[in-house]
Amino acid sequence: MGNPIVKKKEKFMETYAPIAFLIEKLVGISAKAMLAQCALETDWGTKVKGNNLFGIKAKKGEPFVGFSSYEYDEDNSLKLQVSKFKKYGSTCESMLDYVRKIKEEGRYYNAWINRDHPALYFEALSDCGYATDPMYAYKCRSVMQSLPEWGE
Repeated sequence: MGNPIVKKKEKFMETYAPIAFLIEKLVGISAKAMLAQCALETDWGTKVKGNNLFGIKAKKGEPFVGFSSYEYDEDNSLKLQVSKFKKYGSTCESMLDYVRKIKEEGRYYNAWINRDHPALYFEALSDCGYATDPMYAYKCRSVMQSLPEWGE
């Protein structure tokens, strides 16, 4: 039957790696970094809501799906809260919007300039508050190291 964790990771790569590697070729953002972050945010693609692969919150007037997630507060306490996450027409649209966000929103400037250096990229995302988890950069790096090989 095979290891279910390995199968989950392989299915994740089959589903999301083709577009991630295409985006890497087009704009230079590390496909492996995107895939690691996406895997962390969605539990290897098993918890994708509204086709949102990166936990992007909806802005006022944007389509959204509400669901609960754990967030760290200013005291570094983990709290369960319901948030409005941006809803996409497809997971490809989610990936493209993620890249646009990192490229165009000023607070992510240091991430964008380090888009081809995953360790620096993850640190920059963490430093600018992409996620509330103080261990976010470490977790992204760990997931990236566990990505299965894919026919690059």
